[in-house]
Amino acid sequence: MEVHVNTVNQFSVCRNIFPHTGIIRYSASQLYHYRLICKPRIRPPQAVLDILRDYGIYRSRGCRGQGARNRRTVKWRSLWDHNNGVHRELLRYFPTETRYDNNDHCSFGLINARSLRNKCEQFLHFVVTENLDFCIVVESWIKDSDTIEIASLKADGYNFVNVERKDRIGGGIGIFYKNNISVEVIDSGERSSFEFALFKIRIGSFVNDVAAIYRPPYSANHPITINTFLTEFSDYTSDLFLTSNRCMLLGDFNIRVNRVLEPGSEAFINLLNALSLNQLVSGPTHYLGILWT
Repeated sequence: MEVHVNTVNQFSVCRNIFPHTGIIRYSASQLYHYRLICKPRIRPPQAVLDILRDYGIYRSRGCRGQGARNRRTVKWRSLWDHNNGVHRELLRYFPTETRYDNNDHCSFGLINARSLRNKCEQFLHFVVTENLDFCIVVESWIKDSDTIEIASLKADGYNFVNVERKDRIGGGIGIFYKNNISVEVIDSGERSSFEFALFKIRIGSFVNDVAAIYRPPYSANHPITINTFLTEFSDYTSDLFLTSNRCMLLGDFNIRVNRVLEPGSEAFINLLNALSLNQLVSGPTHYLGILWT
């Protein structure tokens, strides 16, 4: 933001609005400088006053008498006092995130099972051996009617919840979790390019949303391009982050992110950066030594 001051103390303001966030950023020194040069003081736009009122920074006085019905008096109080201090009663308190001891941790994983029907015991053995708190399973191929398979997965101190793919065979997203963990299915469904399930996980006082996503690769049975996926994934995550305070994404996107020359790989990485998402997987996730995500 730049301020140009002429000899009669008139000024023009050039606002630098960031295109992705729409946020106007000021430094503390800039705000204090504007306070000194803005004489006489200028009443902020009504939209700004409405936002300040929502945050409790100022209060407006109502109308008095019949002659004042069409007038509105605004009592504007400066955040700064005469000693360059701060009127703390004008500041709104925002609670900080809950911190945990270093001994508190959560171990989790994700696997593409390509059907749990014929490997329930092997998969449960893997989860128990690795002592995972929870594990997301994509392509579970489990239906709600598969009561025997679901019952066999609820053993050795673990529970299992599955979200089936209703319109055709295959697919499905499930979650293994320890019995001392609470898991709730918040949302599930499909876009044209991927299926998803949103879980709310509670481990003691720790609460976290986990979004599980599976994108089938491009094929004759699934002729959905990577560009369509990027658009739908961006829309989904944008809506998700508006309603979730703490969220983690786990998924099989069938994108080889370590091969940036392949179509969609670099665009997917740029999209993750634009959404402020961090890639936690750094090693190969495929038996051919490829870093899929």
